[in-house]
Amino acid sequence: MINFVKDKMTLRVPTAKISAVGMRKLAEQPIVRRALETLKGCARIKRTMWSRRVQEYEAKINSGNIVQIAEVVRDLFRSEAQPEQSYSERELYEAALDRLSREISAVQRITETEAVKEIEAALAKGKRRGKAPDGEERSLRTRRLDGHCSTASRIDDQAGSHSDARILFHAAVRNLAD
Repeated sequence: MINFVKDKMTLRVPTAKISAVGMRKLAEQPIVRRALETLKGCARIKRTMWSRRVQEYEAKINSGNIVQIAEVVRDLFRSEAQPEQSYSERELYEAALDRLSREISAVQRITETEAVKEIEAALAKGKRRGKAPDGEERSLRTRRLDGHCSTASRIDDQAGSHSDARILFHAAVRNLAD
């Protein structure tokens, strides 16, 4: 029996059917760290129809894989300096943020509010596109890094998510940033 205090819900699943209904153990600390590192990366927004991206985002959110959920949060995150999200973008972002924050809070034994702050801090450290918050033009080096982010996204889209070329490219971009 599992109690969800926030949702005022109790879930009863026979132990013999745990895997059949899709229940899993909480993520371990190294997976949570990997999810938080994912939030710091470049947003990978594919140039496909919005309806197709929605399906992909929903599949990632419903997968239960917190690294994939972190990818959705990262891709849909908008800073104060960026344009506002549409209603459907905001709904997807909030659903992913809620799932990610609940898992992190359970694993790290912190409140959901503290987990959201940790997620937002990781997002703030990530590479962002657009104008600087004070309205000034971003430096040439920052714009060059943004170009590398979009190049990395194109390579990811073409090569797949586990290619050696992608890993090497991201390592080269990190070295350039340092």
